[in-house]
Amino acid sequence: MRTCALYDSTVKTIGFDEIRVRYRQQRRNLIKEIIISQLTGGLLDEYISTKTAELVKEEDRQLFVEDVKENLREIDRSRIAGLGITLEQLDMERDAELESMIKP
Repeated sequence: MRTCALYDSTVKTIGFDEIRVRYRQQRRNLIKEIIISQLTGGLLDEYISTKTAELVKEEDRQLFVEDVKENLREIDRSRIAGLGITLEQLDMERDAELESMIKP
């Protein structure tokens, strides 16, 4: 009982992203597919929206999409462990993203 109370107070203190935890595997698989496919811009948004509708309960979708986009913004070489992608795939995805930003 005391352990549960300590856990509850720790969760309240550091915060707990239930959506991130509940859909961890789905989010990681989605990010992997985005990186491998080198999706950017409108295609990226469309893919995230379509897959989210398939994988996530409607009431959780907005927060799930926010988590996915945050992960994509912050992903780097130190954060790909367990995703099933290589450093080269990550670098290629980043190059494609940069190229799409400078295209007219």
